[in-house]
Amino acid sequence: MADIDRPDPGDEVASSWGIQVADRVVARYASVAARDAATPTQEGQVAYVIDIDELQVFDGTVWDAVVQQGQTIVAAQTDAAAPGFTFAGFLDSGMFAFNDGTIGWTKGGVEQFRSGAAGNPGLRLPAGDAANPSLRGIADGDTGFLFGGGGAIGVTNAGVQRLNFKSDRIMELSAVSADAVYMMLWENQENGRRYEWRRSSSFGMLELHAITSGGSRFVSMVISGDDGSVRSPVTVDLTTSNAANMFIKSSDGGFQRSTSSLAYKTSIKGISAKDATAIIKGLKPIRFKSKAEADKEEGKDPNFIGFGAEDVGAVMPEAFSDENYDHRAILAALTKVVQGLM
Repeated sequence: MADIDRPDPGDEVASSWGIQVADRVVARYASVAARDAATPTQEGQVAYVIDIDELQVFDGTVWDAVVQQGQTIVAAQTDAAAPGFTFAGFLDSGMFAFNDGTIGWTKGGVEQFRSGAAGNPGLRLPAGDAANPSLRGIADGDTGFLFGGGGAIGVTNAGVQRLNFKSDRIMELSAVSADAVYMMLWENQENGRRYEWRRSSSFGMLELHAITSGGSRFVSMVISGDDGSVRSPVTVDLTTSNAANMFIKSSDGGFQRSTSSLAYKTSIKGISAKDATAIIKGLKPIRFKSKAEADKEEGKDPNFIGFGAEDVGAVMPEAFSDENYDHRAILAALTKVVQGLM
C-alpha cells in the first residue's frame, strides 16, 4: 500500500480511510505485539501474523486463528450444542473439540461419539438403550450394540435387547417373547442341522432342541426352572436290553458310567460259600412306602419291595455307597449259595 497517497494522520478523513482499507485487505504484522499496537481494529478485520505464520479474524473481542502454518483451524468448542465445525442450516450438528485434544461429533445438539486424545485413545460412544443402541447400522437404527455402564455391553435387535455381557457374569440371554422361542442358535452350514436353546416361560423350562436337515425336531434336554432337574425326553424312545450303566452321585449330581468289565478290576478272588450264605441270611427284605419327591407324582404307586441300603451295608460293607447299594453284589452272593445247592 506504499503507492497510495495517505491523508494527514491527524485528519478525520485519515481515520475513515484507515478503517475502510482495513475492512478490505489483509493486514500483515511482524508479530502479535505489532498487530495489537496497530489501530484501528474493526470486527471482521483480517490479519496475518508473520512470526507465527497465522491468518486471523477479529470477532469484535478477540483474534481467532483461521489458518496456521498452512492448516485450516476451527475454533475449539466443548459445547455439543454449538460445535466449532458445523454446517449451514444445521448449526447444532458437526464437530467440536476439547482442550485435551479429544474430538466429538454432535447431531441436533446431542453428542453422538467421541474420539480420545493421546493417552486415552479409542472411540467413545454414549450408553444408548435397546431402541437406540450406541453402535448401529444405517438401515436398522434399532439394531446394534449398547453400553450400559459398569462394564456391561448389550446386543439389541429390532429394539429388543437379546444379549447382555456383564462384569460379574459371562453372558445373559433374553428370550424373544414370553412364549417358547429360541434364545441361542447353532447351525451347521454343511449338513443343515440346527441346535437351539429355547425358553418356555409357561412351564419354566430351558430346552435344548436338535433339528435335522429334514426339519424333524427333537427335545434333547430339558432343565426345569422349578427344581433344576434335567431330563432327556428323546431318550425315552431310545430303548436297549443292556444293563443300566449310569450312576448319579448324591453329593453333587455328577454323572458316572457304571461298568462291570474286568478291565477295571484288580485283586480278583472268589467268594466262599460260607461268606455268601452269611450275606444272604443277613439281608432284610422289606416292604415300604417311598417318601422320595419323584414318587409323590399323582397316579404313581409309592409302595415298593426291596432292601434298605444301610441294612445291606451292615452285612456287606463293600456293596454300600452314596446312599445306595449294589444289586450286583447281592446277585453274586445269591449265585454262590445256589451253586452250592447244585
